[in-house]
Amino acid sequence: MRKVMLAMIGLTAVIVAVFCSYSSAFGKPAAHHIPVAVAASPAVLAALETSPALRVYRVRDLAAARSMVEDRAVYGGLVLLRTGRPTLVVAGGGGHAVEAVLVQLGQQAGGTALNTVDVAPTSPGDPNGLVEFYCVVFLGIGAAVVATTLARILRASRHRPAMIRAAALAST
Repeated sequence: MRKVMLAMIGLTAVIVAVFCSYSSAFGKPAAHHIPVAVAASPAVLAALETSPALRVYRVRDLAAARSMVEDRAVYGGLVLLRTGRPTLVVAGGGGHAVEAVLVQLGQQAGGTALNTVDVAPTSPGDPNGLVEFYCVVFLGIGAAVVATTLARILRASRHRPAMIRAAALAST
């Protein structure tokens, strides 16, 4: 009973440590060198190139920016030309954090609201695209618990060959 309690306390400590680690890492994120395709005037391009948050790739027009986003060569495309409405091209399935940074920087550079075009949106049932992440995390935790439990059962029944054979058959 003492070992079970120690295992539960240890597992709780690990879960709390992982939670604290994720909370501190994602609590105040900052953008650094986000690759972005930009079609804009030379003055706007110069201003965006000085931003430490962006790595600017110059393109001619909306089609070139869209192509680079679709190919995942860049995370977004800002089209801030003199003619037409300012446009941001993103792949929402790649994450919303980058989109938020690009919207903010694009609006500052363009001086107006952006028309956002999402060329690869997330599924309607998972708007933040986190289902896969949490599936992997919880499958890993579940696998660790099952492996620990199975090891304890097999260790306790070391002198019972029939139990070991049954467990081996069940796992195949």
